[in-house]
Amino acid sequence: MNFSSGNLKKLETLLKDAGYVLRYEKGNFNSGYCLLKDKKVVIINKYFTDDVKFQKLIDIIQIVDFKDVIGLTEASLKTWEKLFPAKVVENLIPFLDGE
Repeated sequence: MNFSSGNLKKLETLLKDAGYVLRYEKGNFNSGYCLLKDKKVVIINKYFTDDVKFQKLIDIIQIVDFKDVIGLTEASLKTWEKLFPAKVVENLIPFLDGE
């Protein structure tokens, strides 16, 4: 997935649909972002350019555990499929087996 402002919005929506709160704030984060998994809060340095924010969101989405892909909206599920085609199948197997 390449950077565009539309794709940035799609990644933001994907995180929000997964139950995370996304905030852009100033901070001195070594990685450029702060992830509070227990509280489902993501903070990204607001001074980053949009293309860097996009890359940081991809980094975060790779770390975050999306256990319930079924709960995502159709648009977010399509974004997820573009990023991780193999993980969609892995996350759907328990639902397809009736567990």
